[in-house]
Parts: sequence; C-alpha cells; structure tokens
Amino acid sequence: MAVMTLPAPVATVAPVAYPRRPLWQRLSWLGVLAAGIVAYVVVLRVMIDTQNVSYFPSLLLIGSITVPVTVLVFAATGGRREVIPNTGLLVFTAVVGGLIGILAAGVVEYDTLAGLAVIPMLAVGLIEETAKLLVPFAIFLFARRRDPREGILIGIATGMGFATLETMGYGFQVLLAAHSITAVDTTLLVRAVTAPAGHIAWTGMTVAMLWRIRTAQHRGRAVAAFVATFAVAVALHAAWDSVTSIAMGIVVAATGLVGLLVLLHLAHRVPGPMRLPWRRSAAEPEPPSTEPGMPQPAIQQYGTPQPAVIQQFGTQQYGAQQYGVPQYGIPEVGTRQAVPQHGQPAPPAWPVDDLQHDGGERAGTLADTPR
Repeated sequence: MAVMTLPAPVATVAPVAYPRRPLWQRLSWLGVLAAGIVAYVVVLRVMIDTQNVSYFPSLLLIGSITVPVTVLVFAATGGRREVIPNTGLLVFTAVVGGLIGILAAGVVEYDTLAGLAVIPMLAVGLIEETAKLLVPFAIFLFARRRDPREGILIGIATGMGFATLETMGYGFQVLLAAHSITAVDTTLLVRAVTAPAGHIAWTGMTVAMLWRIRTAQHRGRAVAAFVATFAVAVALHAAWDSVTSIAMGIVVAATGLVGLLVLLHLAHRVPGPMRLPWRRSAAEPEPPSTEPGMPQPAIQQYGTPQPAVIQQFGTQQYGAQQYGVPQYGIPEVGTRQAVPQHGQPAPPAWPVDDLQHDGGERAGTLADTPR
C-alpha cells in the first residue's frame, strides 16, 4: 500500500479580532441614570400636586432601584469591550437573590438580637454578607458556570436586589416616623449616592473571587483569595455601620468602590467581548478548544479562508506539510486515519465536519492532501 508522508505541523489558530464598542454604547448607563432621575422627579411632582399618596410606592421603587440598575448596566457595557451576560440569569439573581438575602438576614438578625439583646456591628456584617451569597453560591454549585468574568455581574445583581429592598424599607420607616416626603426624599438620595460603594461593591467583589475558583490554575490560592475578599467585605460592612465621621465614611466608601472598579476593569480588558456559550450567535466563530484530544476547527475571518487548525497532543503536533519534513503517512485508500511511522504513536482520525468555512464547503482535510 502506497503511503505519503506528511511534515511537522506549523499551522496555528488565526486570531479573531473583535472591534471595540463605540463610545455611545459605552455611555449607555448614563441614559439609564437620566431616565430614572426624570421618572423620579415626574412621579414626585405629580404626587405633591395631586396630594395622592398612592404614588408613594412608585416613588419609593424608582428612587431605590435607579442607581443599582445603573451600576449593573455600567458593569456590563461601560468598558471598551462589552460583557454580555445571560439577562434572565441576572434578573433571577437580582430578584430572588435580593429577596432571599434580605429575608435570611432579617430572620438571623432578629434571632441574634433576641438572644444577645444587642447585635455587634461585625455580626451584622457577617450575617448580611453571608445571606447575600446564598443564591450566587447555589448558582456556582449547581449551574456549573465557567466564565470567571461572569461572577462580578452575578455579585452586582445580588447586591443590587438586596440594596433596593433595604432602601425601600428604610424609606417606608422614615415616612412612618417623620410623616414627611422631604425626609423620605433625603433618605433615598443619600442611599442612592452610597449604593455603589456599599452592598453592590461588597457582594460584587466577593462573588467575583468565588467565580475564579473553578478555572484557577491553583485552586488553593483561589479559595484563599475568596475567603480574604469575603473577610474584607464583612469588615467594610461593619465599618460602614459604625461610621462616626464623614471622613471615615469617605474612606470606607472609597475602599469598596475602588475594589469594585478594579475588578470591572480586569473583566473588560480581556480581549474580545465576554460572550457566554448560550449567547453566541450563529455567525460568530466558535473559540478553539484548549482540552487535549479535542479537534480544532478551521477559522474563517472576514470572509477569508484560514488554514485548517492542527491537532495537538502535548508537545507532538499533526497535520500540515512544510519543507518536505516527513512525519506521518496517509494510506492510499480514502480514510481519515493517519498511519504511524518509525514507531511513533498514531493520532486519532480527523473529523471532517469541523474543517469547514462559511458556505458549507470543506476547508481542507488530511484525505484531501494531494498525493
């Protein structure tokens, strides 16, 4: 049987260049903020002019949710390379995570207060930060999320839900105590300004570290980083609840906000947009696999056929021909199985379906190599 030899492989995966997003898309969070402010002012004006208190729930909701939603939109679209999450998952996390978190924290704090007569601020921080992690931790365990950059969005969504419900509660308490819309308006304004540096930042940082564990090269270090970040979040929370001066409040808020912004920057600077597998469009090329033994598809970029990607096993590569250096032979018959020579191990069969470019035509296989 006649056998044709093949050379050492040199073909590589052609990089796929994703253009940076335009400025107007990166500033879309400003539109969300402006729309929320306009809606709040309109509802407040109508409620005062008509003396109709039935508008108060709407006012409370808009005033509580505008800034947290703005932060979430900024986290997803505020960078040069957008982060596109699963919208349904974020909505679920914000609603269910915030609700379960605030209910769990309220029950535990009530039981602790009944037993100790007073709750230390450190215990409040520990209880609330743990309660906010219930839903993200369940998602991490059972949904098998694998993109480490997704964690910061999950954390921000949970913190957003918790902060929104807590702010609504504070606003209602102020209304019952002061019987004044002005006092409620002041409370909503203060909590809106401090929201990004509070629950949103603390939970965003913690969940971002949690999501790194599964894909980290050193799992032990990743777990240690998560525990350390959680401890920092608890300390910041306790310090915030114990603030006795404006200067101390600024330091605590700046620490949380800077930490959140640094992690957001790291998420946005990764080349290419964060397109999770369930959101990838049909026209977008599939990223090459990094698992040993998995076939690599040919890459098509901007309508130009790219060389077929070779198969790699450890340090030994198979496939293309260059400078007539013999490596592995192919039998004369029309099979896709390379034949080993010189006592070397045989690579697995080439999958034909993976070596295609747009239009359904074959980009090239080992069997199509001229004999």
